[in-house]
Amino acid sequence: MVSEVVNGEAKAKLMNYLDQLFPEHAEIGNRGIDIPALVKGNALLHIDFSSSESWDEIIFTSKDILDSCYHEARTNPSFGVLAVIDEVHNFAPQAVYEAPASKEAYEAMLPIMKLIATTGPRNKMPLFVATQRLSEVDKVVSTQMGQNIVAFRVEDVDLERLRGIMGDVALTARNLPRGHAIFKGHAIKVRTPVISVIDKRAEPASVHKDILSAWREGG
Repeated sequence: MVSEVVNGEAKAKLMNYLDQLFPEHAEIGNRGIDIPALVKGNALLHIDFSSSESWDEIIFTSKDILDSCYHEARTNPSFGVLAVIDEVHNFAPQAVYEAPASKEAYEAMLPIMKLIATTGPRNKMPLFVATQRLSEVDKVVSTQMGQNIVAFRVEDVDLERLRGIMGDVALTARNLPRGHAIFKGHAIKVRTPVISVIDKRAEPASVHKDILSAWREGG
């Protein structure tokens, strides 16, 4: 399913991008992509936007994916999915004019983001999000996600938003050593904040390397 996009050229690009993402599931004729079917058939479904030509493509495509999965979760008793979004301030911004996509893209995206953040957990579609710029996330989304928060070191402006959600315990995040996080959740039985150690299983090849050392090894 693809949203109604007024610009025909933009819509054609979106359809072509979806065909590139899931060529084996592209239907000849209406060229629809059955995202819920892909979710059912896979333990993990990762959407790679690295080849996107614009943020509008990313936002419109993401909107349709979330929309179709939420509808399936509401209507199918056996369907459930955990939606994970990284850099969520780019998908649900507080100030759309400062975000990378167009106003029209966010006018389509923000309602479904707010809906899932608010009602997703009770409809078998919880939302997990990550960002280093909490202050730039839409306040409805950030407040609803305040049911469960894992906080690392953050900038002062982001810490103030976090403090407004978690209370003064959020200030603890300033003093956490590397590899530690503070967790506070109202949606679970553990009511008090918990400081946990993040168990690192793997890391990118670029870690502990700077550009000069990479050049020396490559020379």
